[in-house]
Amino acid sequence: MAVFNEISPHASAGAKLTNWFENRFPTAFDAYRVHMSEYYAPKNFNFWYIFGSLALLVLVIQIVTGIFLILFLIVHMSGNLQLLADDGGRSFNIYAAFMSENPFIRVISIGLYASILLHAIQGIALALANRKAKGGKYAHGKVAGATWASKNMALLGILIFAFLCLHMADFWVKMRFTDSLTMVTYAGHDEAVQDIYNQVSQDEDQAVEDCKA
Repeated sequence: MAVFNEISPHASAGAKLTNWFENRFPTAFDAYRVHMSEYYAPKNFNFWYIFGSLALLVLVIQIVTGIFLILFLIVHMSGNLQLLADDGGRSFNIYAAFMSENPFIRVISIGLYASILLHAIQGIALALANRKAKGGKYAHGKVAGATWASKNMALLGILIFAFLCLHMADFWVKMRFTDSLTMVTYAGHDEAVQDIYNQVSQDEDQAVEDCKA
């Protein structure tokens, strides 16, 4: 049976709150004491030990932002597959209008841009710090257990960044800052939307002509 610890009625509000939680969650507080607050620390413990925690934080940020970017690419690709629908671009144009006008999507896009910048900046900083720490490249290029993707993250990042720049310049800029796209209406959809499907078709035809030339 659980034993409730009594506390003086004249104790501070913080002490009363802590006692309230300790009485109801004793295991959690015991684990905190054993593994954190009362855990043995080395005699030479100093300020520099926090860099281990900072390194872990940087790793977690890289993982989280990377997963966020991958999920975005999957969702974005799923939406763009509507280009293949045989409906004259109706599904894709309505999808594009929803993605550009929905307030929630706009907020998410701000987080996406921030994630891209944070992921890129931290990745570059980690690569430079790693090279500086080891004093140059390894004597041999083979690293045990390393995959091709892990050894070429910089190259893959540059390719993705180049694609994003091309994609933004060819579609997003035209959607936001030019009047080059015509407006179309569809049955069952009240508002007119930009005909991005037609722009994609024209770009595809131009690419085919350039390849033939």
